Amino acid sequence: MSGFLPLNEVVGLLRVQRHDFLNHLQVIMGFLQLNKPEQALAYLRKISAQLQEAGKVMRLPWPELVAVLLLAEKQAEQDQVDLTIEVAVNMANAKVDGMTLAQSLGQLFKAIFPELLKYPVESRLLRVRLAEEKGGCLVTLVWPAGGESDFSLPVVNVAKQVSGPSIKHVNWDINEGYCYIELLIL
Repeated sequence: MSGFLPLNEVVGLLRVQRHDFLNHLQVIMGFLQLNKPEQALAYLRKISAQLQEAGKVMRLPWPELVAVLLLAEKQAEQDQVDLTIEVAVNMANAKVDGMTLAQSLGQLFKAIFPELLKYPVESRLLRVRLAEEKGGCLVTLVWPAGGESDFSLPVVNVAKQVSGPSIKHVNWDINEGYCYIELLIL
């Protein structure tokens, strides 16, 4: 993984996750100490639901992609971006070069996040969908178009440069106020 994802980023991600875990334990302990077991249970259910959603990403068969998506979640939290990652189906049957998939998505994230910072916080959203298609992985990214600058241009430039023998097509469009990019990786 060295050279692709700097280890300091991965270690930073682990530190954030550890910190979040400890915070959750402290909140639960606080509710219990205040003799509020109902709130502790409600909080535990909420956290369990969040962990189940995160588990879909963690179960992806490509560790490089898992790392890129987790780092994107960390970046989204720092930048106050509403990031949703949807894993449409079990991707275990998709025969994909995980490194190409991770690098392509990582390059697009590096282009999209700085552009989203130009938006008011309430307009910063990014949707990522992973679905199995034709034995490969179809990645769809959706975010608001427009704003103070046409931020689709830098991202489209990156999308044009995303290439590799396993990337079968890259499409982009602006429709109904949203930018779309699709990558089909086989």
